[in-house]
Amino acid sequence: MRKKIILITPSLKGGGLERVVSTYANYGSKIYDLYIVCLDNSKPFYTLESNIKVFQPRDLIANRSRFLRMMLLPFWIRRTVKNINGDACCSFGEKYNSFVILSLLRLKIQLYAANRASTVSSLNGFTGLVNPLFYRATNGVFVQTQYAKRVLQKRYKHCTLIVLGYPFSMRS
Repeated sequence: MRKKIILITPSLKGGGLERVVSTYANYGSKIYDLYIVCLDNSKPFYTLESNIKVFQPRDLIANRSRFLRMMLLPFWIRRTVKNINGDACCSFGEKYNSFVILSLLRLKIQLYAANRASTVSSLNGFTGLVNPLFYRATNGVFVQTQYAKRVLQKRYKHCTLIVLGYPFSMRS
């Protein structure tokens, strides 16, 4: 039986993070049952393999005010991930990772976060403050380079950092 892998992303619009998630998903769908959980309901920009299942919040959540959406979204994320009953889950989008981790606390699933932003931005601002705290609840944090791992290890002392480079070399 193939393992179920869940990728959580802010959206599947056209953009760098979305391209990375789509590429990882397409590549991984040859080995795993792949599920993408989006935090919005925009139409996917990049082509996905037909066996990848995409979950998006219904209009009931997506078309609400920002405040109400942020109140309802954690419950929707948790219920969706629980219903998929996956083996592992990886959240993409540094600004959203702590939010997703908080939504999934105490679920019995291997939980990972992916830092795709620049190393410097990972240390600054609100995300630089909260991510090191929430990342402790994960099984690991994916970073892009050995340099990022060295720099972030000082701040993310209680986290397992895993180098997972650019996925574009994976394409056949």
